[in-house]
Amino acid sequence: MILMALVAKSSTKSKNPLVVLFFLISFSIYTFYCIYHQGSFVRGLGWRTRAEYPFSYNITLAFAIIFPVGTIVKHIFWHIKKNRTEYS
Repeated sequence: MILMALVAKSSTKSKNPLVVLFFLISFSIYTFYCIYHQGSFVRGLGWRTRAEYPFSYNITLAFAIIFPVGTIVKHIFWHIKKNRTEYS
């Protein structure tokens, strides 16, 4: 019960912008690495090329693009909403 209260409390709290920036940079580096080397890491098998596992490669790239873009858009909307409520 206490754990659920802590989780609920922490989810409403704003994330540290430095942690978000670190996430975006590290995820982007991994994405560019996968694109440059034409492969991805497959659990249980290790590094595999795009020719060997095209589905895994495409899923990795899709999530590697969706997560950072979604994070950036979320923060932009959050700042717009925050500024509107401050000046209202």
